[in-house]
Amino acid sequence: KMVVKECLVITLRFLSNFCYIAFALCRIALIGRDHNKLIKFISEVNIWIYVLCSLLISLAFSWIKYFKYSINVGRDELHFPIWNELDIATPDVDLPRIMDVYAIYNVISDLLNNLVFVILCFLVDITMLVRLRSTVNESINRIKSISGSNEKQFEKKKSELEEAMNKSIRMVVINTTIWLLFKLPMVFLPLVNTIAVFFYKNMKMRSKNPSFDRFYTQLFDTNSYSLIQDTTKLLFFISLSIQYFIYKKFDNKFKLASLSSSKSQ
Repeated sequence: KMVVKECLVITLRFLSNFCYIAFALCRIALIGRDHNKLIKFISEVNIWIYVLCSLLISLAFSWIKYFKYSINVGRDELHFPIWNELDIATPDVDLPRIMDVYAIYNVISDLLNNLVFVILCFLVDITMLVRLRSTVNESINRIKSISGSNEKQFEKKKSELEEAMNKSIRMVVINTTIWLLFKLPMVFLPLVNTIAVFFYKNMKMRSKNPSFDRFYTQLFDTNSYSLIQDTTKLLFFISLSIQYFIYKKFDNKFKLASLSSSKSQ
């Protein structure tokens, strides 16, 4: 549970996000010819070197997950292993300073994995659409000048390119919706836990905001915490499964638009 479920799975999730960013940038590299240094670098770098570097960075942000639990060697009334986050909502427990470090590092890891990458993927896909639209429009103008009086051939080619462009737009819209609905919920609990760590250390804050105390303790008393955690993980894995079918359906049209635009240039 500590090594595989927490550390290894989070590392692989980071790695999948890094790979998707590279995949999306390589798609942009297929459109036209003039690209910035980042796109050129990603499209030319050795895939195994990229994966290895991404893996090392993923490990650097995932090792903290090991300390979400501690090995239970003698308290039969608790879980195996012991879930350290249960102590946050117990005011009588004097949490060590290291818990502050854990909470901050942990939330940085989760924000990067579940929020920052979502934003980056969205921006990369939007960049791809803008570039694709520009090159498709240029291709249509070139085809029109080449076709001359052959209006039928021009309209056919124009219709194909516009259909490919519209499908690419739909792909980005669906992808963004999936990220927002299926991946962003994973940020909720880490943020709440971080707030709770500092909330329970401050007596004034606890006295002024008893509603947060009730809310946080209810998450554990009603088993909502575990339910939310399991649900968000399930949603994430569903999002990965759905993406396969998205690219299966839309990628041929993207290839048509990108290759046509490259040939016309």
